[in-house]
Amino acid sequence: MSDTRPTREPGRRRLVLWRHGQTAWNVERRFQGKTDIPLDDTGVQQARRAARLLAGLRPTAL
Repeated sequence: MSDTRPTREPGRRRLVLWRHGQTAWNVERRFQGKTDIPLDDTGVQQARRAARLLAGLRPTAL
């Protein structure tokens, strides 16, 4: 299969913003601040899906 995506114009960049996966505190509407709350089951599924989707973008930098 060949890549049929159009090439970007020289000097153009694409910025992709992606939110973190869900945590129990998100569901409770609690502010997390700098607290590192683990992803819940839904958040883990979201992170796995995000990894597949982001890989498809073929980034040159993260």
